[in-house]
Order: sequence, then structure tokens, then C-alpha cells
Amino acid sequence: MGRGGRRGIGKSDPIDARRIAAAVLPLPEEQLRNPRMDEGIRTAAQILLTARDELTGERTRAVNALTALVRTADLGVDARRSLGAKKVGEMARWRPREEDLATATARTEAVRLARRILVLDAEITDNTNRIGELVDASPAAELVEETGIGPVTAATVLVAWSHPGRIRNEAAFAALAGVSPLPASSGNTTRHRLNRGGDRRLNRALNVIAMVRMVHHPQTRAYPTDGAPRARQTARSAAASSDTSPDASIATSTTPLRRLGLTGYRSFIGASSAGGHRSGRPAAVAVTRVAGPGS
Repeated sequence: MGRGGRRGIGKSDPIDARRIAAAVLPLPEEQLRNPRMDEGIRTAAQILLTARDELTGERTRAVNALTALVRTADLGVDARRSLGAKKVGEMARWRPREEDLATATARTEAVRLARRILVLDAEITDNTNRIGELVDASPAAELVEETGIGPVTAATVLVAWSHPGRIRNEAAFAALAGVSPLPASSGNTTRHRLNRGGDRRLNRALNVIAMVRMVHHPQTRAYPTDGAPRARQTARSAAASSDTSPDASIATSTTPLRRLGLTGYRSFIGASSAGGHRSGRPAAVAVTRVAGPGS
């Protein structure tokens, strides 16, 4: 009930509970929401992903600070290129030397930053292993068998999917990931623009999957050149008939995913919402097929 409906009645937990019960009573059973399953795994994955973002952000800051330090202070390190793990390990083992005060201070700080980077690397590795264990025990276990999908990206998709029934169809997943095109037509010009909304972490995961598959998966690598013209034509046809065909809007919304050569979003949708609820897991988990030309 909105603020206007509560006027003169008030608001409290017992009043809210009574109103919720009164609203639910006339609904048929199939319209009732199902409780989330595997909430422990999903919540744990969300916590670890958030911790991973903090760890990787801190590592990036430490590497940038160390790079800036060795480029400004003469410590005998060639920092014209980015510092690799080998150089960072060498700097972490530096011992005190007989140097002037400024150089000695810079060297001490470089050792501290290098050691911090090594500690963060170990923590990130442990974090990744723990995420992998959660993914193996979740409905997303089979995703990691596909090219380009690791435990982190699989956990990202798992957290976004949340539970059976949340994502009703492919278009909803595309909108959630921020990859569904938005109409930007004017006059006689019919076009779509990128969707900059949605879950940006999920959007980044899909981008990582697509980039890796573009390098290591021949069918995905061939799809943008062979299938893009056909995909563009399919998008135009779907947009033109969206007012008469109920499936056309779905085809238009999911076109960017298919042009990436991915249909992995189908793993967390299932053949039907009823099937997903009965099994407690997505109806089709083994996914991320490559969409060939004309698909």
C-alpha cells in the first residue's frame, strides 16, 4: 500500500503483516513466490566476490604506487614496462644497504609495497579457490567446463541469477546484464543504442567471457565476421515486427548476446519457470553454446 493508502491508518509490523496476508490470500498457488534455494551458497559467493573486488583494487593501487616509486627513485630497477611477478618478488627480498637517506627510504617503501603485493596475490588466489568450491556445489557447476568461463565469472552469473523464477525469459536476462538494445529511433530512422544500465558486474563478466572465447574458441572467433550481417538483419526484422509478434522483442533484446557468440544466459533461465522450480536449479545448466551464422 502506498503512502496515500496509509493516511489515517498508520504503519507498524503487525499492520503490514495483516495487509500482506490479505493481499496474498486470493492469489492462486502458482502465483505465489517460491523461497530462494541455496541461499547460503549465493550469499557466500556474493561476499567473496565483494571481497575479491576489494583485494584486486588494493593490489592495483599497490602496483601503481610501486611503479611510480621505482620510476622516480633510482633503485636500479628498469620500470619502463609494467612490473611483473618476478621483479616484484626480487624487490620483496631486498635487504638494507648503505645509501643516502632518500634512496634508503624509497627502497624500504618499495620493499613494503612489494611484500604487500605478494600477500594480496596469495589472498586473491585463496579467494578464487573458495569461490571455485562454492561454484562446484551450485547450479552453475557445469558452466566452468565451457571455454572462457572460470569460477569468478560463473559465480558472478550465479549471484545475478539468484534463484529459480527470478529471470522469466532471455530478454529479462539481457536487460539484467545491460546488453539489451534500447530503441533510439527518430522520424524515419530506426535504430537502437547500447544499454548502459543493468548489473555492471554481470556485464563485465559477459565481456570477459566473450573476449576469452574470441581468442581460444574458433567458432566464436568466426561468428562476428560470418554472422554479424545476418544478425543485424535479424535485429532489424525483429524491430520492425515487434508490434505484431510477441517473440520479436525478445529476439531484439538478446541479439547482442548472440552476436558475441554466446548463449550462456540460457543456463539460468530454464525451459520453463515451472521446471526450474521443481528441480530447484536451472532447467538447462550445460550451456554457453556458440551461436553460428544465421542462428
